[in-house]
Amino acid sequence: MDMKIGRFVLSIAIVVGALLHQSDGQQTRPLAQQLRLAGVMPRGAMVYVQAQDLSAVMKRWMSSPVRSQFYKSPSFAAFNKSRIYIKLQDRKQDFETALGFGLDEARLSEIAGGMSAISIYDIGKLEMVFVTEIARPRAVATELFKQAPHFQERAAGGTPYYVRDVATDGGRLNQQFCFAYSNGKLIVTTTEGLMIRGLANLASTGADSLLPDVMATSEQATGFATHDLTLWVDQARLNQNRYFTNYWIHHNIAEQRPNSLAAIQTGLVDLRFGPEGMAEGRWFVLRADDKSKSAGKAITGEQAAALLRFAPEGAHLVKIHGQPSGTTQLGGVIAQTLFGKLPEESAPPQASC
Repeated sequence: MDMKIGRFVLSIAIVVGALLHQSDGQQTRPLAQQLRLAGVMPRGAMVYVQAQDLSAVMKRWMSSPVRSQFYKSPSFAAFNKSRIYIKLQDRKQDFETALGFGLDEARLSEIAGGMSAISIYDIGKLEMVFVTEIARPRAVATELFKQAPHFQERAAGGTPYYVRDVATDGGRLNQQFCFAYSNGKLIVTTTEGLMIRGLANLASTGADSLLPDVMATSEQATGFATHDLTLWVDQARLNQNRYFTNYWIHHNIAEQRPNSLAAIQTGLVDLRFGPEGMAEGRWFVLRADDKSKSAGKAITGEQAAALLRFAPEGAHLVKIHGQPSGTTQLGGVIAQTLFGKLPEESAPPQASC
């Protein structure tokens, strides 16, 4: 697939089988309700990822052959040797040593409830907030609450939370690991400030909530609704993060590149899983100074043929929609991203770094 498709982004909706065409009979909920966990998240996140049912997603992932393929892939092998991976693993080990238990897929599966979300504020420092809707009896049965006696108990707005200090980055950085249960939700953060802000949002969603930012994008996304997995990205903020600029494998961040990410302000990606395949939708909001470049352009036959390679065998219908020029494609070649070889660690940095 040509990685330089140029002045427009291609949004692919792969609709497999009649089940993906028919309504489930349920009335569409308001977007604010569909994205309600963004209301818990403090503002300032670069990335927000939401799962409609994280428990089901984790069960599917843990038993999927794709999981073992990924960990055996050249892509993961190359990433495993990169400086960013080693740094993040060291940071993760610092947290695990301080907490006395592992932070891995098994732990995530244990605490995963129904609707769940994670927001990332700083990649290098692993500053993030995780929220999952889970029943209190199941939450208190997790390893987190079993370790509560070894944490300090504090309160914010009358809601108790548990905090433990963690020395990371060779002792040069002091962080916290916090967790709390409130209003049917388990909240985990890697800084105390994010916990206090998150609990305040739970009490009364206000000016510090991420929800208005996510809604500002979703309300411009014609036909958007949340399904199994939904990602919102503040691309403008992400483009300024040195970890992203150094390690984004498609190297299309600089403004002078024809399919540059610099033109994008925010974006949404939504995935829906069916019994025989997956439907994906993408929507992007351009920066204000790039919206004048939004005149559409027809998709060439070569581009359409390249996109059809993503459709699974036996797909009943494939729809390809051209988006306005001035936007770009975030995903690139998905299979190459997951299983292909990453750029060498010594690859030159981007001009925008």
